[in-house]
Amino acid sequence: GDDAVRPMTAEEMEKFSAELGPPPKRSGKGYAAMIASIQRKEVTEISLGKIKLWGPARPQIWKNKPYWTATVTYPTTSLFGTFDTEGMAIISGTRVLEWRYTGSGEEIP
Repeated sequence: GDDAVRPMTAEEMEKFSAELGPPPKRSGKGYAAMIASIQRKEVTEISLGKIKLWGPARPQIWKNKPYWTATVTYPTTSLFGTFDTEGMAIISGTRVLEWRYTGSGEEIP
């Protein structure tokens, strides 16, 4: 749909570079915006202690605008057992606007 997150083209990278701004701040613990969002319980399925991997920050297009995104890998448990899931944060400045599953694009609860 229109609100799918997609990679930027080279042209978009040039066009949106000023609007996009610097990549999100990352420390040894992870990205500050994502840590704050998890601590504020904006996403309940992901807890900081369960994150196995922090992925790279990538510029992407969402709703026709440029945003930085970054991923985390964490275990989720379902009827089928426990397996690793990758979630993506759509970041604007110091805030996470939305958390999505990278596979399905659905919002993470």
